[in-house]
Amino acid sequence: MPESQQKTTLDTFLEQQLSNQDAETQQAITQIIDELIARKHQHFSDNKYFILDFQITETGQRYDISVASTLLANPQ
Repeated sequence: MPESQQKTTLDTFLEQQLSNQDAETQQAITQIIDELIARKHQHFSDNKYFILDFQITETGQRYDISVASTLLANPQ
């Protein structure tokens, strides 16, 4: 996905997925996602994968993230 569309797509997704959460939870999840995106850009900017699906599992005091992705044929 072109970088120019990423923020709009992410904002739409978060609005749909977090609409039933309280403001504190929405802010915490948004902060975690922002940190993950910054880390991806800093350490893995050459990896161009499309996320097909993901699952977040709460396991006591932590969260586990499982991701299914595929390499993009013509990354932009």
